[in-house]
Amino acid sequence: MATSTSTSAAAEPAPELPAPESLTERQLRGADCVRCETRLNNATAVDFGPREVDAHGIVVNWFPRACTGCAS
Repeated sequence: MATSTSTSAAAEPAPELPAPESLTERQLRGADCVRCETRLNNATAVDFGPREVDAHGIVVNWFPRACTGCAS
């Protein structure tokens, strides 16, 4: 599985995330927390940025987000 993230000198390391294969459709598109499945909205979500994953030979994006409790 290929993943990519953008980095800069001031950026913090990317958080350890669950494997995309273990997530629900709502978690993959950022509607629910990737850790506890809490429903998210733009005011409550911590965005980890889009990631690329190989899905059966096709590279697709997934959008991991977490609730503030799970993001820290």
